[in-house]
Amino acid sequence: MSEQQPQEQATPVEHPAGTPTVQPVSDTNGPKIDAWFARTFNDSPVSRDTAIYNYVRAAVNALKQEIAG
Repeated sequence: MSEQQPQEQATPVEHPAGTPTVQPVSDTNGPKIDAWFARTFNDSPVSRDTAIYNYVRAAVNALKQEIAG
């Protein structure tokens, strides 16, 4: 099993109108996700089917976008 990395917390910031908001954390997870993807999917059965590999890669890229905010 893989070990879980501690998640970064968003930094609270004061909204100009005085309403507290949360500032998104910069995407420092992108390289970690790419490294995980390479370890997990390269040389796997998934990598032998181009359509499936591209589908999974697109999903990973969408996840990175969602995490980055």
